[in-house]
Amino acid sequence: MESQSIKSSSIESLHSRWKLKEVISDNIDHNNADDDDVNNGGELEKWCEVQFDIEMSVSDPIMNVTLDQVWGDVARGQMNAFEKRCHEIPFQPGAEM
Repeated sequence: MESQSIKSSSIESLHSRWKLKEVISDNIDHNNADDDDVNNGGELEKWCEVQFDIEMSVSDPIMNVTLDQVWGDVARGQMNAFEKRCHEIPFQPGAEM
């Protein structure tokens, strides 16, 4: 999913991109598993790998310096909100991502 900003007097551009990728793994710790665990092939677990990219440019140099100081917190806030929402949505086996 990708988004772009609307026109603004202070923001030249704002692009954000969320990439979701299904990851399937077994639940075996291969470093500590014995042969029976590996041969029985533990259950597969489905996970979602999330990549969040955001790019922003501003015309005001003072705003640019200010944003540089808080940018990491803003990105972490976005990811935390995303994770919180994921935990609120009921799990639906077999649902497409």
